[in-house]
Amino acid sequence: MSQKKRLLLVGGILLVLVLALVAVYFWPKPVPPTPAVDKTVVLHQFEETAVTSVVVTRPDATLTFVKNEEGEWQFSGRQAAEVDNAFVFDTVYNAAVLTAIEKLADAAENYADYGLEEPAVSVSVYGADGLLSTLHFGNITLDRSAYYARLGDNPEIYLVADAVVRPFQYTPTQYLRKDVFTLALNDIDRFALRHPDHGEIVITRTADPEEEGLLGVWEMTKPYQKTVRAQETEDWLKSILAIVAEDLVEGTSKAGEYGLTAPAGVITFNAKDGTVEQAVFSTEHSALRKIGRDRLYLLSDKSLKFLETDPFAMLDPFLCKVDVATLNAFEWDGHHIDLTTYEIDGKKVEEKAFKNAYLELMMITIMASAQETDRTVLGSNPVFAYGFTGKDGSRHTVKLYAVNAQTCLAEVDSRADFRVDIQKVKTAQSAFNALLEE
Repeated sequence: MSQKKRLLLVGGILLVLVLALVAVYFWPKPVPPTPAVDKTVVLHQFEETAVTSVVVTRPDATLTFVKNEEGEWQFSGRQAAEVDNAFVFDTVYNAAVLTAIEKLADAAENYADYGLEEPAVSVSVYGADGLLSTLHFGNITLDRSAYYARLGDNPEIYLVADAVVRPFQYTPTQYLRKDVFTLALNDIDRFALRHPDHGEIVITRTADPEEEGLLGVWEMTKPYQKTVRAQETEDWLKSILAIVAEDLVEGTSKAGEYGLTAPAGVITFNAKDGTVEQAVFSTEHSALRKIGRDRLYLLSDKSLKFLETDPFAMLDPFLCKVDVATLNAFEWDGHHIDLTTYEIDGKKVEEKAFKNAYLELMMITIMASAQETDRTVLGSNPVFAYGFTGKDGSRHTVKLYAVNAQTCLAEVDSRADFRVDIQKVKTAQSAFNALLEE
């Protein structure tokens, strides 16, 4: 390369670098965002310990909250055991510390335009020496996010968030305890539910947990006779025992309006000590009435979902789960095996071979509930039949009938409640027939 070309190349590179530096220098710089202005205004702020009472005045009611000598808040003369402390705390705390989103105006020509001529809610906070402050709340804003508010007789108008005002709008009954059942899971001996969609469900406790913190043993007797899954069953029962209403109606004169004079469903808990707690409910109106209690409970949709569980979801999935160690004998399709000697029709088989076949039998699991039309096959010959004889003398029989190419109807101790997979049935049958060929 000639000296002249080399100089031109170096000059070009330097020119590009200079232009890049100039572009960086003069390129528009991003403008940092302006910090948002905090417009909130503390209308009043009192320590909870300095507040002795709160009065909420509305067109429909005047609610009074008074602190007793023990420092506990009481509601409108109700007994402490009747009161839901969470609702009381919401109201008292929001009354003691009130902050506005912003000041809307220094004054108004007509306070009625904001609903402040005759406020929808007035909240007065009292201390040991008398009235500390009063807030008035008028109309809600068009976007329903806040209420117009006024501090006492002061002219300024403020906006206060809907969430802050909401506790002052609770109905008087919302301040009362709304839990329905008093029993705990450990108390329960039997549970029954009559549901409009699932019929009658009955579950009984057959054994207590061997150790604290373990699960008990439960059996369903209706609509199926079968051991149920303990974890799912106990979680379900605890969810029902823990039902809390959103609101309640004192007295039962309005039971008909809520569909509770001819209720769709009934819940019954029987305790080990003989105590019975029963409630009737309406799925149409999401309401419940506890027998012996003079009030109606208005439920959330979430509470009703606990009652809508299909009984099939509680079942142990295995068709017939029997521990081989508890048996004296086993029979299938006319063959008999003595489990003390492991002889089939006088012929000895290996214990391990039998237990492997038995394991296949235990793998027959429930697919679905039986249909009414399935029971027409009960007059035919079973695809596979077997029976257990326990060391305690108990006897159980299972017969499996082909419903179609994929499904068998299972008849357990004369009850035909379930469908099972026909391939699993044939696999178990083949495993036992193979023992005859050894």
